[in-house]
Amino acid sequence: MEAVEGEGSRLVQEGLTPWRYEMTSDLVLLTGEGELDRKVLWEVVRTTFRLRDRTGGELDLEWVYDGRRLHWVQMRGLTGLKGLDRYTNTFSKEFLPGMIKPLVWSINVPINSRAWVRLLSELTGRKDLRAENLAKSFYYRAYFNMGEFAKVWEAMGMPDDLLERMVLMQGGGKMVFRPTPKLILSLGRVMLFLWSKRRWFSDVEAALHDLRSDYEERLQEDLVALSDGELMGRIEGLLETAVTSAYYTVLCIMSSSLVTRIWHRFLQRRGLDVNLLSLRTGGDGGYPEERLKELRPYFQDLDPQLTYRELCRTKGREDVCMKLQEFLAEYGHYSESGNDFSVPPWRETPDLVLDILRMSPERERAKSERARGPFLSGLQLQEAKFRSYRERMGSVYTRHYGLFRGYFLEVGRRLVERGRLERADQVFLLDLEEVRDSLLKEWGGGLSLVVSREEEMERLKGICLPSVIFGNEPPPAHREVSNVLKGTPSSGGYYRGRARVVKGLADMKSLEKGDVLVIPYSDVGWTPFFHLAGAVVSESGGILSHSAIIAREYGIPAVVSVPGAMGLRDGVVLEIDGYRGEVIVVGDSGL
Repeated sequence: MEAVEGEGSRLVQEGLTPWRYEMTSDLVLLTGEGELDRKVLWEVVRTTFRLRDRTGGELDLEWVYDGRRLHWVQMRGLTGLKGLDRYTNTFSKEFLPGMIKPLVWSINVPINSRAWVRLLSELTGRKDLRAENLAKSFYYRAYFNMGEFAKVWEAMGMPDDLLERMVLMQGGGKMVFRPTPKLILSLGRVMLFLWSKRRWFSDVEAALHDLRSDYEERLQEDLVALSDGELMGRIEGLLETAVTSAYYTVLCIMSSSLVTRIWHRFLQRRGLDVNLLSLRTGGDGGYPEERLKELRPYFQDLDPQLTYRELCRTKGREDVCMKLQEFLAEYGHYSESGNDFSVPPWRETPDLVLDILRMSPERERAKSERARGPFLSGLQLQEAKFRSYRERMGSVYTRHYGLFRGYFLEVGRRLVERGRLERADQVFLLDLEEVRDSLLKEWGGGLSLVVSREEEMERLKGICLPSVIFGNEPPPAHREVSNVLKGTPSSGGYYRGRARVVKGLADMKSLEKGDVLVIPYSDVGWTPFFHLAGAVVSESGGILSHSAIIAREYGIPAVVSVPGAMGLRDGVVLEIDGYRGEVIVVGDSGL
């Protein structure tokens, strides 16, 4: 919404910058220094939506406020916006960050989109939702069609950015739901949905049990002994099981985020410390810091150059090797990105895990406290329980989903033997249909295709893309980054230090105590290094991302969702403002 003081013609004749508002449940003034009465602004919003519903299309409306009454003076249809999709990377930066290889895209996106369609259909009763409409790849980056999600929320009378607010804790500390006919009608459907989930914890426990059993059964199978058809059959079967796994993972994320938001709001109203009263969860899926702390004494005196293979061959070190193998058995499914099975997990990179153990935290994370009083402590335990299920489900999902890597590497090995690929890992540059054709239909065009895609992905590294893309045409790609980078403040504080740009866990060896850790995204696998950092800058992530949570617990500033952060030059001096979400490059641009 835009406004100027005086006649509207001043916009054209004088070239004024109007007051520009973003109308969400929390009013945001984007440009200008004026201030309009909020009652007037919300009246404009309500009337705009009523007119849009009545005309059935997007509108350009002009209005005048004379100090007493609001007058509508013109209405035009915006035909160019009809059916225009709105893609954002806000959600994907948290759950599917970085450049996504074609095979990972063709597996992950259908799995999660089908899970979302199942959930939204149960919640709304709609049968017209299509999984293929929920996500799109631009320059090998994932964008989710929030315009499609917004249609669902708006039809229920809820904020169109409900998903980002619930899961990523964006858009302020509260959500305002104004009673409208749409919202009142949708509440009945929501109550039916909640009633269907009344045995929620037992349902999740059953899903966890089934997924673990399926994982153990698949893990015992000799993939080399399978025929080509049987191997593809196993992949198709895993696809179906993974949809169920993704469905319960999404449910756990949504329910945990909602309960956490309510809990945080409850504490804030009473002036209590959220971080201090958020109980740490453990068990399957918890952070590995406690295990790292237990193992650290075994690895402190090891030669830093000693490899995993050399360690296991060293006499007198059998117990240390066994400890490492036990750790990998429990946490070996973690990697830089749990949703990208093309990335080698910890179990395939034991030398990296040795580095993690050598650099495991000396600094303790902040201790959480039990709330006082039966009511408050009961709420605290329930919030922690929901978070625990989120972490457990996420861990089991990652472990189960990671089976795709073994299946497809076996496909890649067979294609190398037949001269259709040069390396087994090139299979990740084909999509699922191309893999099927290469293996079962003797299609021989895969090698030239993967070579061209490898070159293309290399060429597109480091480009800057907007957070929102309208329509299905990719925007122009560029590499410019300003001297002041803006992001989302996620852990308060100020810090000045040298940037250490880390593109993968293997680069962590160069991290020194006090460096500003600059990362593309954060998964559980990154967290053991945070105790060395003076501050953290992440190109992606939200307030509930791992980098944000761990930074707050260590008491160091953090700024997440910083576009172009990975374009910073290694070693440049940065000033971090963890309150305003600014990353200032001191002196040279550092690019």
